Amino acid sequence: LLEPAFAAAEIDRERRDTLAAIARRKDRLDVRVFAQFQAELYRSHPYRLPVIGTERSVAANARAALLEHQARLVRAPNLVVGVAGDVDPGALAEGLARRLSDLETRPAPLAEPPEDPAPDAVREIEVRKDRAQAHLVMGFRGLTVHDPDRHALEVIAQILAGQAGRLFLELRDRRSLAYSVSAMNVEGIAPGLFATYIATSPERLGEARRGMDEELARLLEAPPAEDELERARRYLVGSHVIDQQRSATRALASALDAPYGLGPDFGDRYVAAVRAVTAEDVLRVARRVIDRDACVIATIRP
Repeated sequence: LLEPAFAAAEIDRERRDTLAAIARRKDRLDVRVFAQFQAELYRSHPYRLPVIGTERSVAANARAALLEHQARLVRAPNLVVGVAGDVDPGALAEGLARRLSDLETRPAPLAEPPEDPAPDAVREIEVRKDRAQAHLVMGFRGLTVHDPDRHALEVIAQILAGQAGRLFLELRDRRSLAYSVSAMNVEGIAPGLFATYIATSPERLGEARRGMDEELARLLEAPPAEDELERARRYLVGSHVIDQQRSATRALASALDAPYGLGPDFGDRYVAAVRAVTAEDVLRVARRVIDRDACVIATIRP
Protein backbone atom coordinates (compact mmCIF):
# COMPACT_ATOMS: atom_id res chain seq x y z
CA LEU A 1 0.00 0.00 0.00
CA LEU A 2 2.89 2.37 0.69
CA GLU A 3 5.07 1.96 -2.39
CA PRO A 4 8.39 3.84 -2.19
CA ALA A 5 7.84 5.62 -5.53
CA PHE A 6 4.96 7.70 -4.28
CA ALA A 7 4.58 7.02 -0.56
CA ALA A 8 6.11 10.25 0.73
CA ALA A 9 3.88 12.47 -1.42
CA GLU A 10 0.80 10.38 -0.61
CA ILE A 11 1.47 10.52 3.11
CA ASP A 12 2.09 14.27 3.08
CA ARG A 13 -1.13 14.88 1.17
CA GLU A 14 -3.21 12.68 3.48
CA ARG A 15 -1.63 14.29 6.52
CA ARG A 16 -2.51 17.78 5.26
CA ASP A 17 -6.07 16.74 4.42
CA THR A 18 -6.56 15.10 7.81
CA LEU A 19 -5.15 18.05 9.75
CA ALA A 20 -7.48 20.35 7.78
CA ALA A 21 -10.45 18.13 8.66
CA ILE A 22 -9.45 18.18 12.34
CA ALA A 23 -9.26 21.98 12.21
CA ARG A 24 -12.73 22.18 10.68
CA ARG A 25 -14.13 20.00 13.47
CA LYS A 26 -13.15 22.65 16.01
CA ASP A 27 -15.99 24.82 14.68
CA ARG A 28 -18.51 21.95 14.85
CA LEU A 29 -19.61 22.32 18.45
CA ASP A 30 -22.01 19.38 18.19
CA VAL A 31 -19.05 17.18 17.21
CA ARG A 32 -16.81 18.69 19.89
CA VAL A 33 -19.29 18.14 22.70
CA PHE A 34 -19.56 14.44 21.81
CA ALA A 35 -15.76 14.21 21.75
CA GLN A 36 -15.67 15.71 25.23
CA PHE A 37 -18.33 13.29 26.38
CA GLN A 38 -16.41 10.25 25.10
CA ALA A 39 -13.13 11.44 26.60
CA GLU A 40 -14.83 11.69 29.99
CA LEU A 41 -16.80 8.44 29.67
CA TYR A 42 -13.62 6.50 28.77
CA ARG A 43 -10.62 7.80 30.68
CA SER A 44 -8.16 5.12 29.53
CA HIS A 45 -9.80 3.00 26.82
CA PRO A 46 -9.10 3.89 23.14
CA TYR A 47 -12.82 4.66 22.70
CA ARG A 48 -11.99 8.02 24.28
CA LEU A 49 -10.02 9.02 21.17
CA PRO A 50 -11.44 10.52 17.95
CA VAL A 51 -11.25 8.09 15.03
CA ILE A 52 -9.85 10.80 12.78
CA GLY A 53 -6.94 11.31 15.18
CA THR A 54 -5.58 14.42 16.84
CA GLU A 55 -3.25 17.08 15.52
CA ARG A 56 -0.42 15.54 17.52
CA SER A 57 -1.03 11.94 16.50
CA VAL A 58 -1.50 12.75 12.81
CA ALA A 59 1.62 14.93 12.69
CA ALA A 60 3.61 12.11 14.32
CA ASN A 61 2.64 9.49 11.71
CA ALA A 62 6.02 8.96 10.02
CA ARG A 63 6.33 6.57 7.10
CA ALA A 64 8.21 3.95 9.14
CA ALA A 65 5.45 3.84 11.76
CA LEU A 66 2.78 3.50 9.07
CA LEU A 67 4.64 0.62 7.43
CA GLU A 68 4.98 -1.13 10.79
CA HIS A 69 1.29 -0.69 11.50
CA GLN A 70 0.37 -1.99 8.06
CA ALA A 71 2.60 -5.04 8.44
CA ARG A 72 0.98 -5.87 11.77
CA LEU A 73 -2.60 -5.60 10.52
CA VAL A 74 -2.66 -6.43 6.82
CA ARG A 75 -2.23 -10.21 7.04
CA ALA A 76 -4.19 -13.11 5.60
CA PRO A 77 -5.46 -14.34 9.01
CA ASN A 78 -6.97 -10.89 9.64
CA LEU A 79 -8.71 -10.70 6.27
CA VAL A 80 -12.47 -10.97 5.81
CA VAL A 81 -14.05 -10.33 2.41
CA GLY A 82 -17.72 -9.42 2.22
CA VAL A 83 -19.40 -9.67 -1.17
CA ALA A 84 -22.98 -8.95 -2.20
CA GLY A 85 -24.47 -8.65 -5.66
CA ASP A 86 -24.52 -10.35 -9.03
CA VAL A 87 -21.06 -11.96 -9.08
CA ASP A 88 -19.50 -15.22 -10.22
CA PRO A 89 -18.25 -16.77 -6.95
CA GLY A 90 -15.63 -18.91 -8.65
CA ALA A 91 -14.16 -16.05 -10.67
CA LEU A 92 -14.23 -13.79 -7.65
CA ALA A 93 -12.42 -16.33 -5.47
CA GLU A 94 -9.79 -16.90 -8.15
CA GLY A 95 -9.19 -13.21 -8.61
CA LEU A 96 -8.90 -12.53 -4.90
CA ALA A 97 -6.55 -15.47 -4.39
CA ARG A 98 -4.27 -14.21 -7.16
CA ARG A 99 -4.20 -10.63 -5.97
CA LEU A 100 -3.84 -11.41 -2.26
CA SER A 101 -1.44 -14.34 -2.47
CA ASP A 102 1.50 -12.26 -1.22
CA LEU A 103 -0.14 -11.37 2.10
CA GLU A 104 1.70 -12.47 5.21
CA THR A 105 0.21 -15.77 6.40
CA ARG A 106 1.52 -15.78 9.96
CA PRO A 107 -1.01 -14.54 12.53
CA ALA A 108 -0.26 -11.50 14.66
CA PRO A 109 -2.63 -11.58 17.65
CA LEU A 110 -4.05 -8.19 18.54
CA ALA A 111 -4.18 -7.50 22.26
CA GLU A 112 -7.42 -6.03 23.55
CA PRO A 113 -7.09 -2.90 25.70
CA PRO A 114 -7.65 -3.38 29.44
CA GLU A 115 -11.12 -2.77 30.78
CA ASP A 116 -11.99 0.83 31.57
CA PRO A 117 -14.27 0.91 34.63
CA ALA A 118 -17.64 2.56 34.06
CA PRO A 119 -18.38 5.77 35.97
CA ASP A 120 -19.60 5.22 39.53
CA ALA A 121 -20.60 8.85 40.06
CA VAL A 122 -21.68 11.81 37.97
CA ARG A 123 -18.84 13.18 35.83
CA GLU A 124 -19.16 16.65 34.31
CA ILE A 125 -17.02 18.57 31.84
CA GLU A 126 -17.78 22.07 30.57
CA VAL A 127 -16.09 24.19 27.90
CA ARG A 128 -16.78 27.87 27.34
CA LYS A 129 -17.08 29.02 23.74
CA ASP A 130 -18.37 32.37 22.51
CA ARG A 131 -21.21 31.08 20.37
CA ALA A 132 -24.97 31.67 20.19
CA GLN A 133 -25.94 28.10 21.14
CA ALA A 134 -25.28 25.77 24.04
CA HIS A 135 -24.70 22.04 23.46
CA LEU A 136 -25.27 19.31 26.02
CA VAL A 137 -24.66 15.55 25.99
CA MET A 138 -25.88 13.38 28.84
CA GLY A 139 -25.03 9.70 28.65
CA PHE A 140 -23.94 6.39 30.08
CA ARG A 141 -21.74 3.37 29.46
CA GLY A 142 -23.56 1.12 27.00
CA LEU A 143 -23.44 -2.49 25.80
CA THR A 144 -21.25 -4.72 23.67
CA VAL A 145 -22.06 -6.12 20.24
CA HIS A 146 -22.55 -9.54 21.88
CA ASP A 147 -24.94 -8.39 24.60
CA PRO A 148 -28.43 -9.86 24.12
CA ASP A 149 -29.92 -6.60 25.42
CA ARG A 150 -28.45 -4.52 22.58
CA HIS A 151 -31.66 -4.65 20.53
CA ALA A 152 -33.75 -3.43 23.44
CA LEU A 153 -31.34 -0.53 23.91
CA GLU A 154 -31.72 0.35 20.23
CA VAL A 155 -35.48 0.45 20.76
CA ILE A 156 -35.01 2.70 23.80
CA ALA A 157 -32.92 5.14 21.76
CA GLN A 158 -35.61 5.20 19.09
CA ILE A 159 -38.37 5.79 21.66
CA LEU A 160 -36.48 8.93 22.63
CA ALA A 161 -35.29 9.98 19.15
CA GLY A 162 -36.92 11.12 15.93
CA GLN A 163 -39.75 13.55 15.30
CA ALA A 164 -42.21 11.27 17.09
CA GLY A 165 -39.81 10.54 19.95
CA ARG A 166 -40.21 11.68 23.52
CA LEU A 167 -37.31 14.14 23.46
CA PHE A 168 -38.51 15.87 20.29
CA LEU A 169 -42.16 16.02 21.35
CA GLU A 170 -41.51 17.23 24.90
CA LEU A 171 -38.39 19.38 24.67
CA ARG A 172 -38.81 20.86 21.20
CA ASP A 173 -42.49 20.77 20.29
CA ARG A 174 -44.12 21.38 23.68
CA ARG A 175 -41.48 23.40 25.52
CA SER A 176 -39.51 24.99 22.64
CA LEU A 177 -36.23 24.18 24.37
CA ALA A 178 -34.29 22.63 21.51
CA TYR A 179 -32.86 23.64 18.16
CA SER A 180 -31.87 19.99 17.80
CA VAL A 181 -32.35 16.97 20.06
CA SER A 182 -31.49 13.29 19.65
CA ALA A 183 -30.56 10.01 21.31
CA MET A 184 -28.14 7.29 20.26
CA ASN A 185 -26.56 4.03 21.29
CA VAL A 186 -23.29 2.65 19.94
CA GLU A 187 -22.18 -0.91 20.68
CA GLY A 188 -18.56 -2.01 20.66
CA ILE A 189 -16.32 -4.99 21.31
CA ALA A 190 -15.92 -3.31 24.69
CA PRO A 191 -19.03 -1.69 26.21
CA GLY A 192 -20.15 1.21 24.06
CA LEU A 193 -22.29 4.22 24.93
CA PHE A 194 -25.87 5.40 25.26
CA ALA A 195 -26.34 9.17 25.05
CA THR A 196 -28.83 11.99 24.61
CA TYR A 197 -28.02 15.36 23.02
CA ILE A 198 -29.61 18.78 22.87
CA ALA A 199 -28.67 22.11 21.28
CA THR A 200 -30.44 24.99 23.00
CA SER A 201 -30.18 28.69 23.76
CA PRO A 202 -27.67 29.47 26.53
CA GLU A 203 -30.26 31.12 28.75
CA ARG A 204 -32.40 27.96 28.70
CA LEU A 205 -29.59 25.44 29.16
CA GLY A 206 -30.52 24.66 32.76
CA GLU A 207 -34.15 24.07 31.85
CA ALA A 208 -33.12 21.89 28.90
CA ARG A 209 -30.85 19.81 31.12
CA ARG A 210 -33.61 19.27 33.67
CA GLY A 211 -36.06 18.36 30.92
CA MET A 212 -33.68 15.79 29.44
CA ASP A 213 -33.09 14.28 32.88
CA GLU A 214 -36.84 14.10 33.45
CA GLU A 215 -37.34 12.16 30.21
CA LEU A 216 -34.61 9.70 31.18
CA ALA A 217 -36.23 9.29 34.58
CA ARG A 218 -39.58 8.63 32.92
CA LEU A 219 -38.05 5.68 31.07
CA LEU A 220 -37.25 4.11 34.44
CA GLU A 221 -40.74 4.48 35.86
CA ALA A 222 -42.91 2.33 33.60
CA PRO A 223 -42.78 0.34 30.36
CA PRO A 224 -43.72 2.20 27.16
CA ALA A 225 -47.22 2.02 25.71
CA GLU A 226 -47.66 -0.58 22.99
CA ASP A 227 -48.20 1.98 20.20
CA GLU A 228 -45.01 3.84 21.17
CA LEU A 229 -43.06 0.59 21.30
CA GLU A 230 -44.43 -0.52 17.93
CA ARG A 231 -43.47 2.81 16.33
CA ALA A 232 -39.87 2.36 17.48
CA ARG A 233 -39.69 -1.27 16.35
CA ARG A 234 -41.17 -0.46 12.93
CA TYR A 235 -38.71 2.38 12.37
CA LEU A 236 -35.69 0.19 13.18
CA VAL A 237 -36.95 -2.71 11.07
CA GLY A 238 -37.87 -0.44 8.16
CA SER A 239 -34.50 1.33 8.20
CA HIS A 240 -32.70 -2.01 8.27
CA VAL A 241 -34.71 -3.42 5.37
CA ILE A 242 -34.09 -0.30 3.28
CA ASP A 243 -30.35 -0.47 4.01
CA GLN A 244 -30.27 -4.13 2.99
CA GLN A 245 -31.43 -3.15 -0.51
CA ARG A 246 -27.92 -1.76 -1.13
CA SER A 247 -25.32 -4.36 -1.99
CA ALA A 248 -22.54 -2.21 -0.55
CA THR A 249 -24.28 -2.08 2.82
CA ARG A 250 -24.81 -5.85 2.92
CA ALA A 251 -21.21 -6.52 1.94
CA LEU A 252 -19.84 -4.15 4.58
CA ALA A 253 -22.11 -5.57 7.30
CA SER A 254 -21.11 -9.17 6.57
CA ALA A 255 -17.42 -8.24 6.47
CA LEU A 256 -17.70 -6.64 9.92
CA ASP A 257 -20.06 -9.14 11.54
CA ALA A 258 -17.67 -12.04 10.86
CA PRO A 259 -14.61 -10.73 12.78
CA TYR A 260 -16.91 -9.44 15.52
CA GLY A 261 -18.09 -13.02 15.99
CA LEU A 262 -21.72 -12.25 15.19
CA GLY A 263 -21.94 -14.65 12.26
CA PRO A 264 -22.62 -14.00 8.57
CA ASP A 265 -26.40 -14.20 9.10
CA PHE A 266 -26.59 -11.55 11.83
CA GLY A 267 -28.30 -9.10 9.46
CA ASP A 268 -30.94 -11.69 8.64
CA ARG A 269 -31.60 -12.29 12.34
CA TYR A 270 -31.81 -8.59 13.19
CA VAL A 271 -35.45 -8.07 12.21
CA ALA A 272 -36.71 -10.93 14.36
CA ALA A 273 -34.58 -9.77 17.29
CA VAL A 274 -36.00 -6.22 17.18
CA ARG A 275 -39.57 -7.44 16.77
CA ALA A 276 -39.11 -9.67 19.83
CA VAL A 277 -38.33 -6.71 22.13
CA THR A 278 -41.16 -6.28 24.64
CA ALA A 279 -42.24 -3.36 26.79
CA GLU A 280 -40.90 -5.22 29.81
CA ASP A 281 -37.53 -5.60 28.04
CA VAL A 282 -37.43 -1.84 27.49
CA LEU A 283 -38.04 -1.10 31.17
CA ARG A 284 -35.53 -3.72 32.35
CA VAL A 285 -32.73 -2.58 30.01
CA ALA A 286 -33.40 1.10 30.71
CA ARG A 287 -32.95 0.38 34.41
CA ARG A 288 -29.79 -1.57 33.63
CA VAL A 289 -28.10 1.13 31.53
CA ILE A 290 -29.51 4.47 32.71
CA ASP A 291 -28.00 5.25 36.11
CA ARG A 292 -28.69 8.93 36.69
CA ASP A 293 -26.24 8.93 39.62
CA ALA A 294 -23.40 7.73 37.37
CA CYS A 295 -23.88 9.63 34.14
CA VAL A 296 -21.45 11.74 32.14
CA ILE A 297 -22.51 15.28 31.25
CA ALA A 298 -20.58 17.33 28.69
CA THR A 299 -21.46 20.93 27.91
CA ILE A 300 -20.26 23.65 25.57
CA ARG A 301 -21.71 27.06 26.37
CA PRO A 302 -20.89 30.76 26.09
